[in-house]
Amino acid sequence: MDVVRAGPTAPRLPLLRDLTEGLMYLHTHKPSPIVHGDIRGGNVLIDVVEGRRVARLTDFGLAHVVESVEEQRTNSTTMMRAGNARWLAFERMMPEKYNLSNPRDAKSPKSDIFELMRTFYEVWIIASLPFLLLKALKVLIGQAPFHGLNDFAAIAAVQEKQNPERPGEDLAPELDAEMWRLMEQAWSVKRNARPRLSEILDYFDSRSDIRKMVSHTYPLSCQRF
Repeated sequence: MDVVRAGPTAPRLPLLRDLTEGLMYLHTHKPSPIVHGDIRGGNVLIDVVEGRRVARLTDFGLAHVVESVEEQRTNSTTMMRAGNARWLAFERMMPEKYNLSNPRDAKSPKSDIFELMRTFYEVWIIASLPFLLLKALKVLIGQAPFHGLNDFAAIAAVQEKQNPERPGEDLAPELDAEMWRLMEQAWSVKRNARPRLSEILDYFDSRSDIRKMVSHTYPLSCQRF
């Protein structure tokens, strides 16, 4: 089987839209929203459907159903394990600074949006590595946030509420000013200032270069092969 390679001309926009639609599906789940809790490139697989690459959210080990604030505090189905600090929302890294006595309360649709945009950053940066072959599917990879820092320095940067710098056009040729604005907004220290998923989808709808590339393909999968 051929490995799908992430070369400089590989389109990112349709894949990022797939991720946004997948997260929208989780957050609008009835009767209660589902918070993913571990969004990053390593948890996105690439399928090929009718000749088009389709990004699919996977790994729901940190996911939980939000029934109510009270029930979330006592009956979360979360598997308690730490996410990677390079992607982690500020309030999840430092819940005490947000007056969140229970770390589970820091995980919310707002933290998912923060971490989605960290993943956008990862995907925008063109990597010299190929998409990794994972049997029938491929893992979506690029350059991790704070990729120039070691893990300890990256943790310190997040604790200081720093964000990655905007990459140059040579590394992220499809990244325009409006998307960068949404990404910075999503990384706000104020959770209520972060954009809604519908705003991010509106951005994709406004891009004439993506409309013809996007097909109506189911963007979510819970299965690894």
